[in-house]
Amino acid sequence: MKKLITLRKQIDACDEKILELLEKRFKVAREIGVAKAGGGLPVRDPKREKLVIQDRVLKGGTRNLSETLIKALWKAIFKEAYIHQK
Repeated sequence: MKKLITLRKQIDACDEKILELLEKRFKVAREIGVAKAGGGLPVRDPKREKLVIQDRVLKGGTRNLSETLIKALWKAIFKEAYIHQK
Protein backbone atom coordinates (compact mmCIF):
# COMPACT_ATOMS: atom_id res chain seq x y z
CA MET A 1 0.00 0.00 0.00
CA LYS A 2 2.88 2.35 0.74
CA LYS A 3 4.19 1.76 -2.79
CA LEU A 4 0.80 2.76 -4.24
CA ILE A 5 0.79 5.99 -2.24
CA THR A 6 4.30 6.80 -3.46
CA LEU A 7 3.38 6.09 -7.07
CA ARG A 8 0.25 8.23 -6.82
CA LYS A 9 2.32 11.11 -5.46
CA GLN A 10 4.55 10.78 -8.52
CA ILE A 11 1.45 10.93 -10.76
CA ASP A 12 0.24 14.02 -8.88
CA ALA A 13 3.63 15.70 -9.42
CA CYS A 14 3.51 14.89 -13.14
CA ASP A 15 -0.03 16.26 -13.38
CA GLU A 16 1.07 19.48 -11.68
CA LYS A 17 3.82 19.91 -14.28
CA ILE A 18 1.36 19.26 -17.10
CA LEU A 19 -0.97 21.93 -15.71
CA GLU A 20 1.89 24.42 -15.38
CA LEU A 21 2.94 23.78 -18.98
CA LEU A 22 -0.62 24.15 -20.25
CA GLU A 23 -0.94 27.44 -18.40
CA LYS A 24 2.28 28.65 -20.03
CA ARG A 25 1.21 27.40 -23.46
CA PHE A 26 -2.14 29.21 -23.32
CA LYS A 27 -0.44 32.41 -22.16
CA VAL A 28 1.69 32.24 -25.31
CA ALA A 29 -1.46 31.42 -27.32
CA ARG A 30 -3.03 34.68 -26.09
CA GLU A 31 0.06 36.56 -27.29
CA ILE A 32 -0.20 34.79 -30.65
CA GLY A 33 -3.84 35.88 -30.83
CA VAL A 34 -2.82 39.50 -30.36
CA ALA A 35 -0.15 39.16 -33.06
CA LYS A 36 -2.63 37.53 -35.45
CA ALA A 37 -5.23 40.22 -34.82
CA GLY A 38 -2.62 42.91 -35.45
CA GLY A 39 -1.73 41.28 -38.75
CA GLY A 40 -5.33 40.65 -39.78
CA LEU A 41 -4.80 36.88 -39.68
CA PRO A 42 -7.49 34.34 -38.79
CA VAL A 43 -7.34 32.66 -35.39
CA ARG A 44 -7.30 29.15 -36.85
CA ASP A 45 -4.46 27.92 -39.08
CA PRO A 46 -5.33 24.40 -40.30
CA LYS A 47 -2.02 24.02 -42.18
CA ARG A 48 0.02 24.77 -39.04
CA GLU A 49 -2.28 22.56 -36.99
CA LYS A 50 -1.70 19.61 -39.34
CA LEU A 51 2.09 20.08 -39.28
CA VAL A 52 2.18 20.30 -35.49
CA ILE A 53 0.07 17.16 -35.07
CA GLN A 54 2.27 15.24 -37.51
CA ASP A 55 5.37 16.33 -35.61
CA ARG A 56 3.89 15.46 -32.20
CA VAL A 57 2.73 12.04 -33.44
CA LEU A 58 6.30 11.30 -34.56
CA LYS A 59 7.80 12.53 -31.30
CA GLY A 60 5.15 10.77 -29.24
CA GLY A 61 5.85 7.52 -31.04
CA THR A 62 9.43 7.61 -29.82
CA ARG A 63 8.01 7.80 -26.29
CA ASN A 64 5.59 4.89 -26.76
CA LEU A 65 2.56 7.20 -26.90
CA SER A 66 -0.23 6.20 -29.25
CA GLU A 67 -1.10 8.23 -32.32
CA THR A 68 -4.73 8.25 -31.15
CA LEU A 69 -3.76 9.84 -27.83
CA ILE A 70 -1.50 12.45 -29.44
CA LYS A 71 -4.07 13.48 -32.04
CA ALA A 72 -6.89 13.74 -29.50
CA LEU A 73 -4.72 15.62 -27.02
CA TRP A 74 -3.42 18.16 -29.51
CA LYS A 75 -6.83 18.73 -31.06
CA ALA A 76 -8.13 19.53 -27.57
CA ILE A 77 -5.14 21.80 -26.94
CA PHE A 78 -5.73 23.64 -30.24
CA LYS A 79 -9.43 24.05 -29.45
CA GLU A 80 -8.60 25.62 -26.09
CA ALA A 81 -5.80 27.74 -27.58
CA TYR A 82 -8.20 29.23 -30.13
CA ILE A 83 -10.52 30.23 -27.28
CA HIS A 84 -7.58 32.04 -25.65
CA GLN A 85 -6.68 33.75 -28.94
CA LYS A 86 -10.11 35.37 -29.42
